Amino acid sequence: MIENRIPGFGSRRFCLLVLAILIFYCEPALAQPVISLKYSDTKIPLGPYAQYYRDSTGNFTLDDIRSLGESAWSTFGKGSANFRYTNDAVWIRFRIKDDSGGSSWILESAFPILDRISLYRPDRNGSYVSTETGRLLPYSHREIDNKKFLFNLQRVDDTRPYYVRIQSHSTLICDLTIWRPEHLTGMFDHERLFSGIFYGIMLIMVLYNFSIFLAVRDETYLYYSLYQTFAALFFFTLEGYASQYLFPNTPVLGKHSHLIFGGLGHLSGYVFALKFLKLKDTFPAGRWMIFLMTVPSLIQISSPIVGYHMAARTAQVSNIIGPAVIITCGAVCLARGYKPARFLLLAWIAPLAAIIIYALARFNIVPFSFITEHGPQIGIAVEAWLLSLALADRINIMHREIEEQNSREMLHNAALAQARSIQQSLLPASAPSITGLNVESAFFPMEDVGGDLYEFRELPDGEFMIFVGDVSGHGIPAALLAATAKTLLYLFGEKRPSPGMFLRYMNEILVGRTAGNFLSCELAIISPDRKKLTMASGGHPPMLHIRNGNISQVKGKGVVIGLFPVAEFEEVSIDLEQGDRLLFITDGLLGMQNSGGEYFENTVLVEVCRDAGGARLKDFIALLVGASEKFKIQAADRDDITIVAVEVA
Repeated sequence: MIENRIPGFGSRRFCLLVLAILIFYCEPALAQPVISLKYSDTKIPLGPYAQYYRDSTGNFTLDDIRSLGESAWSTFGKGSANFRYTNDAVWIRFRIKDDSGGSSWILESAFPILDRISLYRPDRNGSYVSTETGRLLPYSHREIDNKKFLFNLQRVDDTRPYYVRIQSHSTLICDLTIWRPEHLTGMFDHERLFSGIFYGIMLIMVLYNFSIFLAVRDETYLYYSLYQTFAALFFFTLEGYASQYLFPNTPVLGKHSHLIFGGLGHLSGYVFALKFLKLKDTFPAGRWMIFLMTVPSLIQISSPIVGYHMAARTAQVSNIIGPAVIITCGAVCLARGYKPARFLLLAWIAPLAAIIIYALARFNIVPFSFITEHGPQIGIAVEAWLLSLALADRINIMHREIEEQNSREMLHNAALAQARSIQQSLLPASAPSITGLNVESAFFPMEDVGGDLYEFRELPDGEFMIFVGDVSGHGIPAALLAATAKTLLYLFGEKRPSPGMFLRYMNEILVGRTAGNFLSCELAIISPDRKKLTMASGGHPPMLHIRNGNISQVKGKGVVIGLFPVAEFEEVSIDLEQGDRLLFITDGLLGMQNSGGEYFENTVLVEVCRDAGGARLKDFIALLVGASEKFKIQAADRDDITIVAVEVA
């Protein structure tokens, strides 16, 4: 037989069989190491020592879990475990042995927004005692008063496993650590110090900028204050402080509050960016991009209605796309020359980078640390500071622009003053004294420098010339053209042409030199001795001839001056009688129309001429001006007004 040929074969086979049996039965003990709690330990992460099981039904009891075979359990590895969004209940088991000489130990769950978390501790009677807490339970259910979930680890003599059950509608993160109480207190002291600094910065920024809003009433500061307020409240709930201080007995608010505050923060941030960047003018397409991003914010705010899962997943998308949209709008506005966008760009890049790092840490792509854990708070604090700088920079830029505008206005006003001085010097200083005629005038420019002009001239043969003109447009360009026309009038006395010939000569000089403007005018020659008037018109409203309360219009055919190279101007003549009144008026008065669609020429002017026909000429002009002022209040459009009145003595 083979056994006889190989010495000791039978004993070897027997030993191998015994060894296999021992390994099989000892596997549970060898598969999971026991955590030895020593006095020198400050904290021990459970990841390398714990195992987990995912209960997809969510209905397993402790007895069901204890009856599972070893192959059902999985190991965590290093660090925490992120199960993302899941409806599974996650069971964790670990074994400890107290070699610390009687020290106390605390189990910490660092993620403070878990719906339910239970610890099953072995007792000395061979059974288990459970403690349950979580954000869906009142704060009073917590074993230790703290924003995080803490459990006392009772000392037992054996190494029976502890079990932790976690179930949550939010991201399910298993981040369990065993602490010595004194070291855990020190860690919380550091966290409270960091939180105090963070919320202090946020409070200062909010109060400071809200005070500026109350002082200057700039809505941008209001939306900045709202944005930072909701951002602070979002982190206040995310870190567990809201369940501890704001609504400890209202778990439903504790569940949805971080989504609601986050949505309100996004919404006010979008409106702030909309106002700050002036997207309606600088980047209209960006305005619609912002409007579209308000939809996810409204879904977040509606978390109790649409459901936690939908609102939370929408928030994840909004947290990345929202800042990206604002950064895009800021970049486009900066490229288009809107300088205040530079600090806003930097401000929104900071939290976006922090959120990305935080997400990478939660998904175990980068190591989890104090910086990654508090990265979003650090990013938001930096953003608050940069946005405050952006508002200050915006004010400085606005001040510089205002100063530049003031400088331009000062130069413009100086030019206007000079032009006004020139224009005033070109207008007759007073009404002339002509034998056989009474002359009065009134001039009201719509702007500081108007486009109307008039001129009186006593001619050598005892005749009297009247020129009334209206240049299209207003301001300096109109005044310059009026001054040019006034200069040409000096030639009239030297050449002594007829009215029609002179207007034709003036048109030939000005055609192509008016920069698109034109001149309407009337030129009349009155002979007091012969009581005769001869006149020509260049596209001007007709002269009004008033006799015994009756009004007639006198006008020759002719086009405006300065537009047409070839133009003819018809001359007309009328006989005058003692008491006749002649009104040369620009269309600023005749064309004045009130809100009811009535024209001054057809209503008030007729009434004044009829009712005040017997008044002195100076009083007649005053009544006419007063009536025009009352009518002007109701007029939608206003223009320069010139009135020259002549009475035959």
